Amino acid sequence: MTMKSDFSSSMFNESNLNYDLLKKIYEEFVNSNMGKLVIKISPKLKNELRDLIEILNSRPPRVMTIGRRGSGKSSLINAFLGSRVLKVGSVIAQTPTNEWLTIESGNKTIEILDSRGAGEGEKVRNAIHGNALDSISEAIQEKYPDTILFLVKAKEVDANIEHDIEFLNKVYKVIKSNYSDSKVSVIGVVTQVDELDPIRVYKPFNDNTKQKNIYTAVKHLYDMMYKYFDDKDLKLNVVPVSAYMHFGEDGRLIDDLRWNIDTLAEEISKNIPSQAQMAFAKMTEVKKVQSEIAEKIVNIFTAITGTIGAEPIPAADLPILTSLQITMISMVAAISGRSLALKSMKEMLAAIGINIGGAFLLREIARALSKLWVGYGNLISGAIAGGTTKIYGKAAIDYFINNKDENTIRKAVDNELMNIRETST
Repeated sequence: MTMKSDFSSSMFNESNLNYDLLKKIYEEFVNSNMGKLVIKISPKLKNELRDLIEILNSRPPRVMTIGRRGSGKSSLINAFLGSRVLKVGSVIAQTPTNEWLTIESGNKTIEILDSRGAGEGEKVRNAIHGNALDSISEAIQEKYPDTILFLVKAKEVDANIEHDIEFLNKVYKVIKSNYSDSKVSVIGVVTQVDELDPIRVYKPFNDNTKQKNIYTAVKHLYDMMYKYFDDKDLKLNVVPVSAYMHFGEDGRLIDDLRWNIDTLAEEISKNIPSQAQMAFAKMTEVKKVQSEIAEKIVNIFTAITGTIGAEPIPAADLPILTSLQITMISMVAAISGRSLALKSMKEMLAAIGINIGGAFLLREIARALSKLWVGYGNLISGAIAGGTTKIYGKAAIDYFINNKDENTIRKAVDNELMNIRETST
């Protein structure tokens, strides 16, 4: 595959940025062109490149819920998606098999595996398999979850919880036996904390008595999980939440008592695989989660472009740098859930004063210096390429995720580019 010098401009002739095309170009770049560069690629950067390819090969996050009926599984999924996608109480106790379900709301997608029968002990009604664990095992063999959410109602944390944790142990062992290298996380979730006394205290639940009752429920569940969960090497955490939302007949949200959902999202994002990070950030709409994943992507692109910019082969960085910078910006937009249409991309670049082609002039200054000091100009060129990528990435985060004022972003971009220009000359 040959990269033509007009690739970046040809992309903008499309009505939408083509992610499949970007993936093919990027994988070709990593597998072929990177091996031909004179600058040696560090093991750390190679790992980051593989990580980035996984992020590009985005898929929906896969979440397994374990908990008794009525523990708030449907409500929690609705709370993540911000809409009434599942009917409360509907998480599939009547269905005879455990299956992965793809839940969609707008441009948000999540895959759910519900552990029907957990905590209920008996055979699942009309079950094809002998018991709930057998049914779950078959679904796990199809694909493993990224995280297990162990849901317990706040008022039931001391109600025969040992049995529930034993079921959790069995499910976890099935996952590890099928996928020994998997890094599935387990998070305890104390649900329906809005029902703890005093009930009339609503979010942020800052009443001292309410906070004390929430803390007591969280501590008890954590102590029980720490005592009875078999894998002592796995870091456990317990997050209290309220997922209550009340919708009118027209689907309009009337009451919203969601609380601490963002904290749970942050906890999930710490361990979720790279290929699920973009979709998870888009789904949750939690700014901190989106920013952390976007910053990770920007840092990787900064390292890549800095390496290529330092390459002594004349014009080796064109058009690769421009293509990578556009890819980076489009990924940040995708994380925010914004459209990747040509119009929104052009508006963003114009609004905050980004002129990707203008960075070429800075790199040419560095190349001119290399004629005077062999090697020194290449280092400057690498610093310029990485520095401008970092500036553009930060601007994209501020624009798409942080919703900062366009004039503020533009001034910051101008000042930072000026600093690079003055340093390079």
